[in-house]
Amino acid sequence: MTEIISHPGKPLIVHLREVARFCAQTLECKSLELGLSPEVLYKLGFLQGAVHDIGKATRNFQTYIRSGGKIVNPPKHHALISAFVAKQIADEMLNREALADTDKKVLPYFLFTSVKRHHGNVLNFIDELEGISNKEEDLKCLTENFYDEEVQTILDELLAEIDWKYDWQEFKKYMRGLEDVFYEFEDFTYTMEDMLKGMSDLESARYFYLHHLLFSSLLLSDKTDVKTGSKKPGRADAFNYDAVVHYRRHMKWDQPAESEIARLKNQAYSEGLENLGRVFRKDRHLYSLTLPTGLGKTVTSLAIAMKLKKMLEVQNPRIIITIPFTSIIDQNYEVFEAIFDRPGSDILLKHHHLAEPEYKIDE
Repeated sequence: MTEIISHPGKPLIVHLREVARFCAQTLECKSLELGLSPEVLYKLGFLQGAVHDIGKATRNFQTYIRSGGKIVNPPKHHALISAFVAKQIADEMLNREALADTDKKVLPYFLFTSVKRHHGNVLNFIDELEGISNKEEDLKCLTENFYDEEVQTILDELLAEIDWKYDWQEFKKYMRGLEDVFYEFEDFTYTMEDMLKGMSDLESARYFYLHHLLFSSLLLSDKTDVKTGSKKPGRADAFNYDAVVHYRRHMKWDQPAESEIARLKNQAYSEGLENLGRVFRKDRHLYSLTLPTGLGKTVTSLAIAMKLKKMLEVQNPRIIITIPFTSIIDQNYEVFEAIFDRPGSDILLKHHHLAEPEYKIDE
């Protein structure tokens, strides 16, 4: 058998496994009310990660990557054919789940667009499904150029983790009837447009969020694996929940106040944390903190956010601080950088249009 690689020096099956697990865990840990069980979300996340690069197991792509990009036998693209694999397996898998008929119809196409666009930006859902017939000749060529035995081995090993088995030859049979495939997609776009017209705003928002959730989780997982491998950024064990306490101690803000403004700052800090402990509920999503200028909102709000992060008891939730002006973003970043003792970008990341486009974990 031929060893199939995804990137120079990395076996495809290793990359697919790492992305699949990370993607599945990312979705599973979310406390979401989307009408899907954590188990189904886990399977969908795992599946899209497990096959998102399966199109690299063609002779076209392997020739290209093993030559360092010097030999190109078109077509070498892999995302579109991988998207068809994701959609077909999801079709079979979801038919066994206790889901609404609409979910069974729509979710496989969500995986299709998620995998199709995992190297770019997802477009309007309907637009993503149209125009695929333009790639008919490419799809025919790629279908016949797979390392079939190796692909079946990859699918057997990976899909076993979600108790599923898929016959690769069934996929090839499906793709050899491209006229029917294109008709199927065209028919679905008309059906989907009719379904959207009859949906409530809440239901259409649910599908919008599900679509972007699947797509973003795959992007995060794929880019994370390519850049860091098994060392995932933002690890919970690397986050210092006591950083604010240590910083306040270092600044001597935990000592008896010598001025009225210092006393009020300490009062705001302690009462804010105490009040969160009283009013916190996992099903309550909005909280507010209102303080006059000069009473330490920057540090107090961070302390409250960190306590909230810890109380949620989910897998390493992010704290996202949204501020309207770049100058204030820079000011807050400098304070947070001091609090966390100049951490890497895996702990603290500044983002605005003037920020340096760098991601640094270690010196």
